[in-house]
Amino acid sequence: MKDVYGYDKKVVSDGLVVSEFASLHIGGAVGMLQGCTGSYGRQVNAMFEAGSSTIYLTNGNSQGQLQANCAVGKKGFLSGIASSLANCGRVETMSVNLLGGNRCSIGSTGGFTFAGAMINNITFGFATGQEAVTEGFTMILPHMGKKGA
Repeated sequence: MKDVYGYDKKVVSDGLVVSEFASLHIGGAVGMLQGCTGSYGRQVNAMFEAGSSTIYLTNGNSQGQLQANCAVGKKGFLSGIASSLANCGRVETMSVNLLGGNRCSIGSTGGFTFAGAMINNITFGFATGQEAVTEGFTMILPHMGKKGA
């Protein structure tokens, strides 16, 4: 059926995992989590040979980073990562989980695990008209694996 603008729309109500089923765990679940973004990559170096058009690709080291933003709750600033800060900013084990909620036929579970992460940046913010005081942190990830693999 066409809408008022003349577009035919296909509605798909399953297949996407919504954020209410995701969580970040550092010792325990990080509370008041508002957002989390991670990346993991590796260096790839191109080597060339004089007198040839051949390109040789070599693998470098892998590393990633994770950024999280939280609303500050009644426990105060950095409550979700305080124990990590006391240990020189090092997080030995951490995971991002998909809880597998059953809303809209979504049953995905899994996530990622991290080892040896280190906190390298902490942020906070507030503004008039903003509903919450926020905080955030960035971690360097030397190892990332798929949960259950």
